[in-house]
Amino acid sequence: MIGRCVESVLAGTELPLEIVVVDQSRDERTREVLDSLGSKLIRYEHHSPPSISGARNRAVEIAGSEYAAIIDDDCEVPANWLSRLHSELKRFDYPDVLYGEIRDPAPPGRKGLSVSILEPPRPRTWSYPAHPGYMGYGAHMVVRRSTFLELGGFDERLGPGTPLGAAEDIDYNYRLLKGGYRAVTTPGVWVLHYQWRPQSSLPADLGRRCFGQSAFCVRHLREGDRYAARILLEQTGADVRMLASGARRRSWLRARAGFRRMAGTWSGLIAGWRAFAHPDR
Repeated sequence: MIGRCVESVLAGTELPLEIVVVDQSRDERTREVLDSLGSKLIRYEHHSPPSISGARNRAVEIAGSEYAAIIDDDCEVPANWLSRLHSELKRFDYPDVLYGEIRDPAPPGRKGLSVSILEPPRPRTWSYPAHPGYMGYGAHMVVRRSTFLELGGFDERLGPGTPLGAAEDIDYNYRLLKGGYRAVTTPGVWVLHYQWRPQSSLPADLGRRCFGQSAFCVRHLREGDRYAARILLEQTGADVRMLASGARRRSWLRARAGFRRMAGTWSGLIAGWRAFAHPDR
């Protein structure tokens, strides 16, 4: 996947100043794939221990431009991706973060569940209070480096590779809005996000995401933020709707997803209470 991702950037009508690839693998396969592409734009960095928050933080830290575009290795960009990013940043007067559309490359009408897909119907500028989960995901975002570093980047206690497992991007969104910074979501630029996980694994994946999101809510509740309680209530409502949808459609996959979401939400409350007992941020 990393080869396809980087090749799509290199095939663009406009090239970036550099492509920073943070590798968390235990072998040399990623480096070998990148070497085979033969591009001097690629900057390789190994990161350990595995943590998506830590890897993204390191990438933005060493990037040499005012803005850093973050995409995951299971994404692919169209040829005009970078030129569209520049246009959208200018269009919205250079916000502190810009989220783009994340599309499912599967044909329309495919049955099943998708994860980390974002299809905003129109551009939107966000301000506090707003639900940070609707703004966008770390798989496709453009950050102003100075703002990102000022906020401390992603909380490395959250996200894949950590015990809490998710919600690193939601937490960043929330802190950004509370700090009075500008955030924009736009369908004017997009990536494809390949759904490589088997459908049978998605209920567990959704449960992990809800687990992390509950922990995120607990973090801010501990800091006296009552709006986090509203976010948590919205999440529990979505859990119930997913379970009901599975029953209504007679879909065992959706029913399992709803159950795993609910289990993740409630167990995440306990884990978050323990993890953030002594906040260090």
